[in-house]
Amino acid sequence: MCNSSNASSGSRAGGANQVIITVARILAELDCRWYLFGAQAVNLYARPRLSADVDVTVELDASLLTTMIDKMQAQRFDVPVPVEERAAFIAETRVLPFVHRESGLGVDLVLAGPGLESLFFQRLRFVPLEDMQIPVLCPEDLVVSKILAARPKDLDDAANILRALRASLRVDMIEALLAELEEALGQSDLLPLLHQLLDPSRK
Repeated sequence: MCNSSNASSGSRAGGANQVIITVARILAELDCRWYLFGAQAVNLYARPRLSADVDVTVELDASLLTTMIDKMQAQRFDVPVPVEERAAFIAETRVLPFVHRESGLGVDLVLAGPGLESLFFQRLRFVPLEDMQIPVLCPEDLVVSKILAARPKDLDDAANILRALRASLRVDMIEALLAELEEALGQSDLLPLLHQLLDPSRK
C-alpha cells in the first residue's frame, strides 16, 4: 500500500506535468520560444519540491496575447485578473497569470525581455516529457536565477541543484555570470552567496 503523502505528491507532480505539456503544446502552436524555470525546473534536476506554480518565460508578441489567453481558456485555464485590469497588470509586471481549474495549479507566463533572458535562451536544455521536448533553463542558469531571487526557498533550491549535480555542474560558468551581474547591479553579495551554498561552513 502506498503512503498517502507519497500518493498526494505523485498526483501533484503528475498534475504539474500535464499542465506543462498543455502549455507546451499551445506555445508550439503559436511558434513561440520559451523555457521552463522555477520550482518545476528544479524538480527535473534535483530533489522534488512541491509548488503551486509552473513558471515559464516566453517570447510572445503583444499581438498574440489575446490568442494566448483564448487558447489557455479553451484548455480550462482561468485568468485571475479582471479583463479591464489585464493590460495594466501585464505592462507593470510583464507576467500573464493563469490558474488551471482542475488542479488549482498556477501558471505564470513571464514575458521575455532583453539582456539576461536572451542569454538564458542560448543555453537551454531540452528534457523529454511524454511526447515532447521541454526547453528548460540549464542548471547553471537556474542556480543563478535562484541566487538572484535570494528567498530562503530559492536558496534551498540552489543548494539542492548544487548538491545533486556537483560532479557535472559548471561552477565556473555560474561564478562568471554572477560576477557580471554584481558589476551590472552594483552588488557584492551574489558570489559570496554561491560560495556559502557550495560550502555552508564558509562565512
